[in-house]
Amino acid sequence: MDDTNAQTPPTDPPRTTRSPQTPISTLVIQAVAEAEECDPSMVAPPLYDAIDPDALDALYARASPHMEFDYAGHHVEITPARRVTVQPT
Repeated sequence: MDDTNAQTPPTDPPRTTRSPQTPISTLVIQAVAEAEECDPSMVAPPLYDAIDPDALDALYARASPHMEFDYAGHHVEITPARRVTVQPT
C-alpha cells in the first residue's frame, strides 16, 4: 500500500482549562503547566512578572472580558467564558 497521499497529522490543539470556581490566575498557571507538562509550582517566571494576578482575579470576579498576554514563553488568551487557551510563542 502506497502512503504517498497520506496527510500530515494535525498539530496538537491549544490547551484549554475552564472552571467557574477557580481563580482565573490559577487557571492561567495550570494551563501553562499543562502545556509545559510540568507541575504548576514549576512554571517560571512567576505570573506577576507578566500580569498582576490579584488584579486579574478581581477583574474576572466582576466582569468577563477578552484578554490576551504573553507569559512564560506562551501566548495566553482568556475568553469571556473563562476559557484559557495557551499557545507557544
